[in-house]
Amino acid sequence: MEADLAEAGLGRHAVAHRVATGWLRRMFRGVYLVGPPETPHSWAMAATLAVGERAVVSHYSAAVLWELRLPREGPIDVTVPGRKTRGRPGVRVHRSRLHPHDGAQLRPPAHARNKHPRQRL
Repeated sequence: MEADLAEAGLGRHAVAHRVATGWLRRMFRGVYLVGPPETPHSWAMAATLAVGERAVVSHYSAAVLWELRLPREGPIDVTVPGRKTRGRPGVRVHRSRLHPHDGAQLRPPAHARNKHPRQRL
């Protein structure tokens, strides 16, 4: 995020230079990808950073991350607690009362785990 870049000692002109040379790519306002490589999760991660603290990828976009749905064009679904969060172009914001542990699930749902069974050694 821009604050992280400033904390690392990069001013506005240094950021603009790195964007122009391709070492930084603007994903959303205030959110940049470092370097040219992009992962399948880059846009989803950037969307949560753009929307704010405690944002989680949700709805169809979360199903894509768990490989339960095929990717499609359109906004990334993100859920946030409360009502004061503003949306961003390319992000569909959903509001909910999130529990502190929501979004911390590190394993896919059971039916997704069965899709890719672990191999025994």
